[in-house]
Amino acid sequence: NQTEIRDDVGMMFARHWGALVFVLGGLLVYAASHAEIRGPVIAAALIEKAVLVLLIITNLRQPFGKGFIVTALFDGACCVIYATYLAGLA
Repeated sequence: NQTEIRDDVGMMFARHWGALVFVLGGLLVYAASHAEIRGPVIAAALIEKAVLVLLIITNLRQPFGKGFIVTALFDGACCVIYATYLAGLA
């Protein structure tokens, strides 16, 4: 099952999502060696991923929903890892 972007607005949001992933990923890599920003960066990434997982779960009955199950599982696992770190358990 493949999800298609059918208009310019959808393409704009897809590009924005790509930019968001790139920026947060870059910040996570940078924060790995800069402890002073690590907590806020991980918290931001946790919030973004948790919102995405919630959006996917609430849209599973939509025709496009099943195509995002692997994304929800991966991002959910990232949420657990990030929350574990922020709680001081890692």
